[in-house]
Amino acid sequence: YTRLGSTSEFLNCLASETGIPVMGLVQASKGGNSPQGTWVHPRVAIDLARWLSPQADNMRTSCGLLVEVIRWSSEQDYQ
Repeated sequence: YTRLGSTSEFLNCLASETGIPVMGLVQASKGGNSPQGTWVHPRVAIDLARWLSPQADNMRTSCGLLVEVIRWSSEQDYQ
């Protein structure tokens, strides 16, 4: 997904629209004693879901995913 030209274009457009640098839209933490994992902006999560599964483009599925992503991201402390 991250190697696709369309993903790069999407991230650049989203960065421009939100004022968040591309590196802030996808944050990966590896190694060390701190928490590890990957956080993505909720709109990146939706785009990724659409890429993974055509069914995710269904409005009900996308809305449900968005609610879950927002709920999850509100529980995280990524600032």
